[in-house]
Amino acid sequence: MKNNRKKVMILTNHSYMLYRFRKELIEELMKNYDVVLSMPFVGHHEDFINMGLRCIETVSYTHLTLP
Repeated sequence: MKNNRKKVMILTNHSYMLYRFRKELIEELMKNYDVVLSMPFVGHHEDFINMGLRCIETVSYTHLTLP
């Protein structure tokens, strides 16, 4: 059976803050959409995975030291 649900992708630069401040929003979105998260894994990403979300780890270049 084909999944006809629309998808929502949320991009963020911090998985910990997304979980702390937008978890309830994501839970509401999950009721009507397939939700995918793309973020650097810096905390709570396992909680998102346990909620049934697809999580894509992205690389953050904000902490690089350039010569």
